Amino acid sequence: MGKIIVNKSDIPEEILKYFEEIEISRGAVWSLSIGQTGEKHYAIFNKKLVDTPIKATCPELVCSKCRAPKELKCGCNEKFIKGVVYDTFGGTATTARAARDLNRNFISSDISEEYDKISKKLLQKEIDDANSKKCTKRTK
Repeated sequence: MGKIIVNKSDIPEEILKYFEEIEISRGAVWSLSIGQTGEKHYAIFNKKLVDTPIKATCPELVCSKCRAPKELKCGCNEKFIKGVVYDTFGGTATTARAARDLNRNFISSDISEEYDKISKKLLQKEIDDANSKKCTKRTK
């Protein structure tokens, strides 16, 4: 178990308002189990661990011109696109899968070819499982 501590006085007021809008509590102690994938990797973490940091640091939608979060109403009058999460230690794609579940685009890379193969396999499995569930619902 780990602790993530945020000192509220260090957070600008506009960011605090944004946290409140996306319902993130600050200064919480998180108790989470370790992640499990059935793959050989020694640092798998629970997907719930990255949900809050992704919500706090990567807006779901950003302006396609200035990249400001949609919530800040930039005034560019351009279309909005999904925010992008970049994980330089892709491992078993936990961050990538969480980003996708939170409707963000993602870039995931890892120096290990083995972990790169594992992450692609796990991402494809989740896509296949989701498509299978959709097909099952349609046939009922």
